[in-house]
Amino acid sequence: MSKTTKKLDTIEPVVTGLLMKDNKLCDNDRKLVIEYWKQELEKKYRIPINTVSLQQFFDLYEDKNNLGNSESITRSKRDILKKNPELRGKTYELRQEEAEQTRKDIKNR
Repeated sequence: MSKTTKKLDTIEPVVTGLLMKDNKLCDNDRKLVIEYWKQELEKKYRIPINTVSLQQFFDLYEDKNNLGNSESITRSKRDILKKNPELRGKTYELRQEEAEQTRKDIKNR
């Protein structure tokens, strides 16, 4: 099993829990990543979110092994939504239609 697969396996349950807890996160990747990081800071590092300085956050973010990678978090979300249609947000179908149109537009260039 690759490192990436292992990381996704640890990220997916957390993302699933966040999506189930707050449906708004299904439609906003930035909010999802922020909530993931908040939870990670509080649970993994025992740092209350209201006490983290921007410099502390930057230091943690800079080291690849500290905070979950935002791309991995959003990739995990996409995988979860494919498997669990009930967790899809209000804009899921619209985004899928736009993606299909974009693929057609690129193909027809």
